[in-house]
Order: sequence, then structure tokens, then C-alpha cells
Amino acid sequence: MQAQHLVRASDPLSSVLAAERSRYKKLRVDLHGKRFGRLVVLSVAGSRNGSVQWNCACDCGNSTTVCTRQLNCGQTSSCGCYGAERRTFAARAAIVKHGKSKDPIYGIWFNMIRRCERPSHKSFKHYGGRGISVCTEWHSFERFFADMGDRPSDRHSIDRINNDGNYEPGNCRWATMTEQARNRSNSKLLAIFGEEKNVVAWSEDARCAVSYDTFCARLKAGWGPERALTTPNVRGGARVWEAV
Repeated sequence: MQAQHLVRASDPLSSVLAAERSRYKKLRVDLHGKRFGRLVVLSVAGSRNGSVQWNCACDCGNSTTVCTRQLNCGQTSSCGCYGAERRTFAARAAIVKHGKSKDPIYGIWFNMIRRCERPSHKSFKHYGGRGISVCTEWHSFERFFADMGDRPSDRHSIDRINNDGNYEPGNCRWATMTEQARNRSNSKLLAIFGEEKNVVAWSEDARCAVSYDTFCARLKAGWGPERALTTPNVRGGARVWEAV
């Protein structure tokens, strides 16, 4: 028994693993395996000035070491490649006059990239945080505009056909808010009058007595589908969807 114990204690691999487990137990926040923008945390690198340092792998193939605070606050989201690309894009934009810098479509393109790649963006958790990314070609506005073209109207914005897919050719289109709502509601089927349709389709049905917004509000308030669909609003009184 004593000999076995000595063998285990002298095993270098066991010693390394034990030390690694001990370090993780002491951490207040374990970021191992989490994604921050283009970075994926691999392991603890050590400590500097009282802050835990993490070994991270970048989507571009490089590796870097980042402290906990920089990851959590969104200060660092790549090995440095993102900043280099942004500087390249800015320099290219200064040379190439596409004439769209003040057009809403340029803002759509710019925000599409930010919400997928900047953890500090208010919508990052719904996009980049879910693994949604922008294809390499569309990091160029000119290429994005060549593929998507102008919006049909001011009511149209960019929409992913597959909500779990990336921003890339073949999975994006210009769509109105109603069309986008229909896309999000494909799996939410309601059975009314012996038929099954999604929320948007029912709101456009001739038997619907209210608007799409009122229909949704009633369903959220706990109304039965048929009652929510067919009960008309009462003018001059309290909003019907608020009734029990």
C-alpha cells in the first residue's frame, strides 16, 4: 500500500492534474470553456496583480492570455485580430467611396457585426452569445451590399431565414417586422377551429377581430386562442385584452 502511494505521488501527470484541480477550486469564477467574442477560454494561465489570467484560443487560430475582468466586461474579445480588421476596414472605407456611409443600410451592416462580435453590445447574448457569426466575406461592406442590395423600403431590415444560422449569403433577406415575426413563430402553432397556424397567420385570418399586437397581448395575458382571436375590442372603454 505504501509503495502504491509513493508511485502515485511521484507520477508527474497526476501531480499536474491535482494542481490544476486545486487551482480551479480556488477560483471565484470559472470561465473554462466559455466564449467571449472570438475567444474561447481553455485553462488558467496564472495570476497577475491579483487577477486570474486565462489561456484563450482565438477563432483566427492564434492564442492569447487575458484576465478575468477584461473578458467579463468585453474589453478583450479577440487576440487582436478584430482590431486589426477594423483598422483595415476603416482604411479601406477612407479610400473606397461607396457613398453609403450615411445610408441606414450601412448602419444595419455595422450593427450586424457589433452584436455578433462585441460582448459589450446590448444584444450580444441573442447573437454572438448564441454562436451567431458574420461570414468573412460580409466583413466588407461592399461585398455585403453586392450580395444583399438596397432595402425594398424603410420598413425592411435584415432577417436570417434560419434563426440559428449565421449572417451569410443564402440565409439572409430583407423582411418587414411582420415577416420576421412569422419566421420566429414557425414553431408556435395554435389550434383554432380545427386548424393549426402560427400566430402571425392567425392574425391575418379573416376571422381575426383584432390586430396582431392585441392578439399576442391577449395570449400572453392567458386568454384562450379562440377567444383572443374572435373577441372584438370595445371602443370608448378599457382595453378588452386586459380583461380576465
